[in-house]
Amino acid sequence: MQGDYCKVVQRGTAYPTVIAFSSVNTPQGKYKPYRIVAEAHDINIIFVNDAANRWYQHGIPGVADTALEAATQLASEARRIGNGRVITFGTSMGAYGAALFGALGKVDGCMVFGVESPLNLPGSRSQLYMPSGQSLPYPALAPLVEIGGVPTLVYASETDEVDLVSAATLVDLPNVTAISIRGMDHPGVQVFDIDNSIRERITTFAKHGTIPDGFSKQGWILQQRDLIAGLWEAYQAKSVAKDRVLWLEVARRVAEQWPRSATAHLRLGEALYGNSDGPGAEAAWRAALAICPYQFESMTKLGNYLRRHKKIDEALPLLTRCVEINPWNAHGHHSLGEAYAEMGQLDSAERHLRKAVGLNRGNKAFKRSLAEFLTRSAKSKIDEADMMLASIT
Repeated sequence: MQGDYCKVVQRGTAYPTVIAFSSVNTPQGKYKPYRIVAEAHDINIIFVNDAANRWYQHGIPGVADTALEAATQLASEARRIGNGRVITFGTSMGAYGAALFGALGKVDGCMVFGVESPLNLPGSRSQLYMPSGQSLPYPALAPLVEIGGVPTLVYASETDEVDLVSAATLVDLPNVTAISIRGMDHPGVQVFDIDNSIRERITTFAKHGTIPDGFSKQGWILQQRDLIAGLWEAYQAKSVAKDRVLWLEVARRVAEQWPRSATAHLRLGEALYGNSDGPGAEAAWRAALAICPYQFESMTKLGNYLRRHKKIDEALPLLTRCVEINPWNAHGHHSLGEAYAEMGQLDSAERHLRKAVGLNRGNKAFKRSLAEFLTRSAKSKIDEADMMLASIT
């Protein structure tokens, strides 16, 4: 099975095997996420990739042309190289592949982060990245997961509406355990990478099928279907209908109905800001932080708002904390870099502006900010050199 779409890492026949599915935009010959799975101990691994953003609907090149055949062959090979126990693992698009192939291949367990189901929901990643016109033999996971009966562990970010709606379609199935994550965006696995616990979680689930203990950022939103429905309605008004008035109307209603939801206040703040109500947005983001200390998006938005209103002393701790909670928060690094630039702390400014660009290479605004900063910095140094030379002569 070795090739551009499949890589086998065999460590011993006494170990279980993890089939790890790559996420969106992973090129041929590469596997993502790689490190966090490869560093897990006492497991064999089969990395797979379809390299075409097909959401694994049509098998794996070089393995089989249908999902059912590919799942059957992968599960058989995974059992052969190890002790017979097999789980699937994936994030984002790879989460869909892991759940799909896990059910079709009748494996022993499935662990997924940021799974999307059903596919092609308005504003979803599958709608954005999947090739147009592709047929969907398996458009939704819930029926397959239920019939397959595979013990499935689903993690979902509390600040990603697509993840929440998808998890809500699975949470009531008897073989599914669904857990929401605060303080992290899609797909959510990053929260366990920060504290180096993801490898142990993968190993524990692969060996024993037991769900690792709870964690400090575990949320409760998946038990509140009406709240998820309201957040989804607001998301659709904003991202699909692009109706600012309706967006604010829905967001305000959701926050009033769920006054203890940090996510609801985060989204209300965004809607208020999008409707030119800065003070109202500030109040909403402060409310979100009062409820949840891990609400990094509210910290980012509030910190940036305060920075723009010349309240650097208040903004800086918020922006510093937001990237501590979520080091992959590109917007937080960008705002923190801008704050340091305004304070004249140029080394720190450059470090965070570069980090923002590195995390989100497609963001033109981040690149422009860094380029403008470098231009100003270079000009300042040239002026300083000119003055020094002039003093000599």
